[in-house]
Amino acid sequence: FGWEQALADDLTLGAGLALYFYPLATDTTVYLEPSATVTYSTDVDLRLGLFYYYGIQDAIEYDRYLYVNPAVVKSVELGEALSLDLTGAFGLKVPTGDAAKAAYDKTNTMDALVSAALSYSINDGMTVAPKVNFGWTNIDRADFADTVMTYGGVDFEWAL
Repeated sequence: FGWEQALADDLTLGAGLALYFYPLATDTTVYLEPSATVTYSTDVDLRLGLFYYYGIQDAIEYDRYLYVNPAVVKSVELGEALSLDLTGAFGLKVPTGDAAKAAYDKTNTMDALVSAALSYSINDGMTVAPKVNFGWTNIDRADFADTVMTYGGVDFEWAL
């Protein structure tokens, strides 16, 4: 769920709420993630996101942290309904509570992401975007190859 409101021609405020549910995990886990973003649009979009990742059950109370996520996004129009969207982002986890502070003892607290998506607007409210991503996170005492990942996916957006 998400909401956006233009504050000015080049400034947008966003809010969101996500629920993560893993019913097939050994112990069913549920996470709640409220978020707020502010985006300044110029030749590139400059975005600052604040997310609060909250593990609901006491057994996963170590997974409670504020996530600060500045990003730079550039969209290149390739046609009337097609664009190439490039993103570079950095993330910082700020643990909340004693269990989270112990779990994130200076490892897996920072990450970086570079992604490219080919966005196709099906109509005014629907977009599909296959995406490829390259990510990194800081893992204590790990080789660089163990701290990076490449993955793909498809984003679907439907604006009501």
